Amino acid sequence: MFDQIQELEVDYQPYFVEKIEKSKDDNFIISTTGESIITKSIFIATGTSERKLGVPGEEEYYGKGISYCAVCDAALYKNKEMIVVGGVLLQGGKAQGLGGTLTGTSDSNLFQNSKETDVSHYVKEGTAIDSDALTRGTSVYIPGSVVPMLPHELSDDLCSLNPNTKKLTMTAEIIVDENGKMESYKIYKSFIYSHHRLNYDEVNELFEGNIQELYTPELTKMLNVARELYEKVRIDKEKNGMISFEAAESKVILDQTGRTIDVVNRVRKDAEKMIEQFMVLANEATATFLSKSKFNSIYRIHDEPSAKKIKNYNQIIEIIGENKKERNHIPQKDITLLCDKIHNRPNYNIFANLILRCMEKARYDIQNIGHYGLSSKNYTHFTSPIRRYPDLIVHRLLKYALTKKETGIFANDRDLMLSICEQCNKTETRAMECE
Repeated sequence: MFDQIQELEVDYQPYFVEKIEKSKDDNFIISTTGESIITKSIFIATGTSERKLGVPGEEEYYGKGISYCAVCDAALYKNKEMIVVGGVLLQGGKAQGLGGTLTGTSDSNLFQNSKETDVSHYVKEGTAIDSDALTRGTSVYIPGSVVPMLPHELSDDLCSLNPNTKKLTMTAEIIVDENGKMESYKIYKSFIYSHHRLNYDEVNELFEGNIQELYTPELTKMLNVARELYEKVRIDKEKNGMISFEAAESKVILDQTGRTIDVVNRVRKDAEKMIEQFMVLANEATATFLSKSKFNSIYRIHDEPSAKKIKNYNQIIEIIGENKKERNHIPQKDITLLCDKIHNRPNYNIFANLILRCMEKARYDIQNIGHYGLSSKNYTHFTSPIRRYPDLIVHRLLKYALTKKETGIFANDRDLMLSICEQCNKTETRAMECE
């Protein structure tokens, strides 16, 4: 359906319809889980199962401005403004036969649609579950196990994007130009029906050409386009200063009894890097959106290295035997270039981790100073509300901003927001030490 929407170039609102009413001037008012929409006429697309909406007003106004039959009534609405309600709510555009396809893509732009589970729909502010989530702050991952921030009923079921189930989501829809730059974005409430659960190993095998028939042709094409998009975004971000280098991560191998039998390097390939880059893009779009609102928001900030950190960096440069020039500032590009230069040395991982320690630790704050490592003016955490409390708060703030709602204990209380940031910084450190 989203392909059809794009072809006709109509706007869409991915909300659930709650009721249909008539206004005094004889227009329909469609009340949804998002905004209310006014229209002269409504077509309800029931689908092959002929499933109606089942909302107040639907039966009352059938035949009086509400239609179910595209074949019967299409001619009545040709070239007229109307609303189509189906799996999603389509707003605007002119009805062009209604029986035709509702598609197309831009000639030069690429499209990223990042949907994250709408955990804030289930975890309401001020509840016991919310209080416990703040106390935990984050999920903790230890070899062979996880201590979740939220109860398993939420983290593994209601809020998990399991295949073949419809889930409420928050979407960051991003248009990227042919050079990999974010051109525009939309943030909105939505839902998703996932058809596939993919894993990194299989997708990497596909990218490396080792398996070609694991997925359907459509899914394979989508993944290859996503990889193309990732490459464009990565190149642009690195040109603009994003620090990019690999530091070794360890992976603990357990036997069936849970005992450690080996520790190996965790290898990140294109599939992992692609998803990571898309999450960064979604986080930037979300932070930019919130920076324009009147609410106190939570940002993920990263300071430039302190004088002490710079001194340590200069000492490492001297040991490596590269440029010995003393610095009082470290341009992000210099770090990437240095790591590229020494990447093939046998002791690269040692130096990469030493360089990483010369960076300040990223943290949460309501004061937006940008993110040094990512070279981002606006950055937050939006993509993991199941396992990080700041993301959950960001989802709530997005809803406040989208609905222009000024209530909510997190929206305007600056001191409370600061205390949440401090708590989340502490719990993040605690989780890292445990892991």
